[in-house]
Amino acid sequence: MLNLPVMKLLRVLSLTLLATMASAQERPYVLKAQRLFDSVTGKLVSPGVVVVSGGKIQSVGAASTPAGATVVDLGDATLMPGFIDSHTHLTFDFDPDYDGSMLRDLQRTVAEKIDTLHRERTSHSDGRFHHGTKFGSQ
Repeated sequence: MLNLPVMKLLRVLSLTLLATMASAQERPYVLKAQRLFDSVTGKLVSPGVVVVSGGKIQSVGAASTPAGATVVDLGDATLMPGFIDSHTHLTFDFDPDYDGSMLRDLQRTVAEKIDTLHRERTSHSDGRFHHGTKFGSQ
């Protein structure tokens, strides 16, 4: 199970992604948090404010909120503007009930997990692991 700081970071990244996706409407979003990591100085700034508009970060540490902006208050979180979560598993099965799927996985026995790995390995002609999707003939 993920610890609380990691969950907060994932929440911040998700909200940043949502703000970016919604930017097609050109409506600015202001993300506010307790802290902001300033990658130029390497220091934490408080409070943390990031303005996103047009799919791009417009300002960091803004003193004022643009007119018509949607304000997202993230509370006791740390913003890290410009950072990208590049750790992803595109070939894993999607389950909309993430917490439930994690709980079900924790309830599986070691023998069941070994059996699943064995079935995945032997279901491919080349005998390698592919996590459900085989890409090319590599």
